[in-house]
Amino acid sequence: MILQVTEDQRYTLVEYISHVVNSDYPRVAEDLVRLGFVPPELADPRKTAAVAPQLGRIMGQLIQGGGARKINVQQVKATFQSFLIDWNNIFVGIPYVTSIC
Repeated sequence: MILQVTEDQRYTLVEYISHVVNSDYPRVAEDLVRLGFVPPELADPRKTAAVAPQLGRIMGQLIQGGGARKINVQQVKATFQSFLIDWNNIFVGIPYVTSIC
């Protein structure tokens, strides 16, 4: 499957990966907005900054290594649900991600 993404999306994906690897979660939150997971008209910089700690807990759990056995699925699920509530459930499925899934 070939998927078309814009040059800006490509750069933002690279930045997103860099920010995740470096645990720069405030920037990860901004990247998620830039990648289209949050509609621009609903993006609030204060909320973006406020969800960084939750995002850090979610990402930290997922990237710690050791495979699926090391992930506390219930903790990730609970933190992610809280994260969605804090963002007022405004995350959207975007075509280039839903195509991959």
